[in-house]
Amino acid sequence: MCQSWELNKSEIKKVFAESRAINGPEWHHLFGVLPCQIIGTISQNDQQYEFSINSGAWVTVSSSDTTLLFGNFEKANNKYFLMEALEENE
Repeated sequence: MCQSWELNKSEIKKVFAESRAINGPEWHHLFGVLPCQIIGTISQNDQQYEFSINSGAWVTVSSSDTTLLFGNFEKANNKYFLMEALEENE
């Protein structure tokens, strides 16, 4: 399953740009947790953060003491994931 899933740099940037912050209940009810991840680091204002993009259409960004969750609800971006997010009203 995971061997065929990959994102290039421009696709990763698009996923970040078009994702929005989500809370724990949204993550739990609207997103699949799949074993496929892309892990890396990003920099902002001279700070390094770790990120993980899950093929279930969600992202984490972490520092040493905080982890933020982001979800991608854009239908046009479903091609970047193995499972799309559920609609919020489903």
